[in-house]
Amino acid sequence: MLLLGPRTDDGEGRSALRSRPGRLELAEVRPAVEGRDIGTSELVRLRPLGPPDLYDVDVLFGDADRPAVAHGGPPYVASDAYRESWERIFGSAIPGGAEDLPN
Repeated sequence: MLLLGPRTDDGEGRSALRSRPGRLELAEVRPAVEGRDIGTSELVRLRPLGPPDLYDVDVLFGDADRPAVAHGGPPYVASDAYRESWERIFGSAIPGGAEDLPN
């Protein structure tokens, strides 16, 4: 269950008090924005319970859904532009390029 409080200082979200089994937590609720990383937060759906600003919480994505990370940095993702620049600067690691690899 979640009780919404006042707006956050930046005006984009609301402060909240969340009840979980055995504990109460202070929280912030903000709208999900496509392409914005939610970090370690949860993605939730709020369902009104009747009284104003009181909601039931459905967790859509949370800690149990995150893959284990073996390092503390950001994920390594090599784009096509990165690969092209690498080959332009350092050359191909394989003489003649990847097409010379045996099948």
